Amino acid sequence: MRSATRFLVSAMVCATMAASGCAFSDGDPWGRASLSLVARFDPDAARLDDQGRLLTADDYAIALTRLALVADGAGLQMGSGEAAAPFDPAQPPEGYSLCHGGHCHADDGRLVPYADVAAELAGGGASGYALDLPAEEQEVALGSEPASVPLEPCDSACDLPRGKVVRASALIDRLVLSARVYDRRTGSAARLPPEGLALDLELPVETQLFAAAAASVDDHHPVPVDAALELSVPGSLFDGADFEALGDPDTAAEAEAALAEAAATNLARDGVLSARITRSHERQ
Repeated sequence: MRSATRFLVSAMVCATMAASGCAFSDGDPWGRASLSLVARFDPDAARLDDQGRLLTADDYAIALTRLALVADGAGLQMGSGEAAAPFDPAQPPEGYSLCHGGHCHADDGRLVPYADVAAELAGGGASGYALDLPAEEQEVALGSEPASVPLEPCDSACDLPRGKVVRASALIDRLVLSARVYDRRTGSAARLPPEGLALDLELPVETQLFAAAAASVDDHHPVPVDAALELSVPGSLFDGADFEALGDPDTAAEAEAALAEAAATNLARDGVLSARITRSHERQ
């Protein structure tokens, strides 16, 4: 089932533009967005054993047959272009507790780069406009090469008001996993049988990731705003999972829910979303 937080295309343009005294030139809006999203899963070599199995922090080795995601959508957030309070790592903004080493600790456990925190502050300005484009209901297999996540067609609903694009986002609905899990502990410490544990699961994660983005939307810039988003799913995805409990029929249901929660937490904390914005032609 799709999550209740499914992306919907926001339709606040007219009210926002009316308040700011919008004007169109030659029938064009101030800007028009085009979004694309790709996703990949390419763990560091230290996360793989000599058989190519994914290693977890809890001494499990996962032989992945299939890892796929289903996205809810992608979006852009705009600010008004008005000056925002500068980001000061020594004084973390609301929602963050400690900023150091180029990132801040979010209240939900994520480590958020300074650029993303600054973009969030800029996005909290007066525009109030967010473009959220739903994704098609389709599993996208993850591998080392970026795989395209199909988004629904973007028509006039992707027209942008005057202002600044300050942030991009992607919302992941669920993960699909087929694998066999092995225990690296041996002897009396082993938690799984030698043949491992076969898994075929669909894990609801409902996780939104953000990336800093920058583009001015006004009469001095091209109308098209082409935003290419790329999501890197982290190798830590299954850290903290209790696979031993998954193998026990009495605890399997609870353990599956805990696995989904762990995957969502790891994706939000360690996943990386990047955004590249290009403009294709000058406004006439």
